[in-house]
Amino acid sequence: MLYYYYKILYWFYSRRNRSKAGKFCRSLEPVLKRVANKHEAIKGEECWSLLYEIRGNLDEAISYRRSEIRLVKRLQRIAPKSKEYGPADLADRWILLAMLYKESNDLRQAMRALKEAKRICAEERVKFGSADLLAEYEAELRGPARASGNYTPPGRHHYMALAPGKARCGLNETI
Repeated sequence: MLYYYYKILYWFYSRRNRSKAGKFCRSLEPVLKRVANKHEAIKGEECWSLLYEIRGNLDEAISYRRSEIRLVKRLQRIAPKSKEYGPADLADRWILLAMLYKESNDLRQAMRALKEAKRICAEERVKFGSADLLAEYEAELRGPARASGNYTPPGRHHYMALAPGKARCGLNETI
């Protein structure tokens, strides 16, 4: 499962090649149906979200990303000292959700998700690495006539796999 997951991340986010990523989605889906069909695993929900994002089914991608966030929060309640999914990881999931909402033209929900990520970072003393994305969305919400000169065109931000086993968007890190 992880082999396909990392290949999809590489082709879709790093190389921006939806077609090539889609080939790996076709291989990933039967594996997910076999090992993540009960929707109880964080990584499984993340993979389902990614699969639907690549296929352009943003409603399903959003639903699975929300489920992933719910499972991460649950893990944090059960095992607060877990190193697997810390506050930066949870904030990153909210950022990814914001980007899905933005892509589905729901800018208000995208803003809510980004603000939740920022809140988590502030509360947990983690650097919020997506201030530029938040500013971009705020400027877009205000409209181009009132946007500041620092406006970045939409689509400049993307999901990045920083290291094997750690996929992140933004630069959230402990202060």
